[in-house]
Amino acid sequence: MDGWRAISVLIRVGCVAVIFAALTIFTIRHLPGAGSAPSINVGDSGSHHGEVLRLGGGADLEMNIACGERRDVPEGAIAHLQSRAKEDGDKEAQFILGLAYLRGIGVRCDQHEGGSNIEAAADQRYPAAQFILGVLQEFGKGGERKDLEAAEVSFRDAARGGNVAAMSRYAQLLLMREADHAEIELWLRRAADYGDSDSQFNLGLLYWRGEFGFRRSVEDAFFWLTVAGLYEDQAAARLANKISGDLDSEDDEKQIRSDAKHWTAATPKPEANPDFEKLMNAVGIGSDSSDDSEPQS
Repeated sequence: MDGWRAISVLIRVGCVAVIFAALTIFTIRHLPGAGSAPSINVGDSGSHHGEVLRLGGGADLEMNIACGERRDVPEGAIAHLQSRAKEDGDKEAQFILGLAYLRGIGVRCDQHEGGSNIEAAADQRYPAAQFILGVLQEFGKGGERKDLEAAEVSFRDAARGGNVAAMSRYAQLLLMREADHAEIELWLRRAADYGDSDSQFNLGLLYWRGEFGFRRSVEDAFFWLTVAGLYEDQAAARLANKISGDLDSEDDEKQIRSDAKHWTAATPKPEANPDFEKLMNAVGIGSDSSDDSEPQS
């Protein structure tokens, strides 16, 4: 009997050991960085210190539509804009008026009125308005229902119209849902060519890791990270230095650094990427044209 009891104890101990070993293997395999190649961490725009994709959103994006400190403007400026926007159907006036209502410039903040004017300009295929409409849809502001799919369409339309911020945001949304890699690479590359540092960083990271369907290219990764680093993106510069050792030779490193140094960003279409402040100054409601009059309704 004692012999059978001893055997039973040994069996139990053996089972526990097997279970413990299995759990240990499972845990190790699922630790960050475990396995043959570490996966890309998908993080938010605040996680720029490590090897993390920059997916934007958050406060940086919402700033485009945030109601700020009230700014007064010369009397009659808003009325003139309203006339151009509503009576003439001027898409630029609709866009400026929409921003004025969203931000409280010359008028009291009014999300619904702001969103209505932005949507009217977007309906006329004004790329900057399509981008802002996408932001409104993403955050559920300006009278728009929170709808990421609709936002993606608006960003796509704005990107096709040449808006660089929309190119970057559209690519980020495609990354978030792991869409077709060719489409992701197309828009990241276009935004990167226009000097968007987040897109340059994401391209570099994706080329280095060779994930999300991207071909692995240390040379392309090093180039885009170096370019971003030269434009004061410190995280990109650190990552470029980290992967420089993966290049075939020091000569390759020198050549790519030289290519990056002589790289210049393409010039975006001015009409698709207007300077908001300059637009507002041109119609008398910018920071250079404020006065002490009461905000109009």
